[in-house]
Amino acid sequence: MNSETENRLSTTIKNVEDKAQEIIGETQEKMGEITSMATEERVKATVKNIEGKAQEILGEITGNPEDKAEGQVKQDEAKAEHIVENAKNEAKKTID
Repeated sequence: MNSETENRLSTTIKNVEDKAQEIIGETQEKMGEITSMATEERVKATVKNIEGKAQEILGEITGNPEDKAEGQVKQDEAKAEHIVENAKNEAKKTID
């Protein structure tokens, strides 16, 4: 292999390595964003669960079955949202 070919090959390898590092950096940044979003979604689900429990208790105290049922629905929705976030977390672990 002549020196010109070696130089071009070396330059190409360097470009590929640089691009790979750039992609790795972008991927890590996106994973950080996903983690941050997941935390926000978990907080929202927890708030919804608390609201639902409060509404359920209010329904029990006031004897309003609608409030009680709506509170239970909110709690079930929050539980489902937590399940989704857990699945996302497991998928992320698999990727990492």
